[in-house]
Amino acid sequence: MDRPLDRLARAGTNPEIVRQVAVLLAERWDPGAELAAPDGTCEPAAHAGAVLGVLGGGGPLADVVGYLRRAEEDRFVFPRSTAAERWALAEAIHALVLGTATPDSPAA
Repeated sequence: MDRPLDRLARAGTNPEIVRQVAVLLAERWDPGAELAAPDGTCEPAAHAGAVLGVLGGGGPLADVVGYLRRAEEDRFVFPRSTAAERWALAEAIHALVLGTATPDSPAA
């Protein structure tokens, strides 16, 4: 049985999902690749891995939103996106991983 939690847990090991999440992050959150990921790089794929790790570990969307905000604050002192923008992005990533949206769909 393919349960949602199983899909979330496996997402970080699926190169195509990592790529799609990296595209979402680059387009909607950090188009200039200015924000550092936990590994010290500013690569969208590194952020995708971190976000997918949060979701894969059973973390709630609030933890993803917090990750995005902290990365912004670490670089700019204040967040540059709104909470609503971060929530919408976290929801789009979650939907993508669960297979209910694609990066090209209006929900994403």
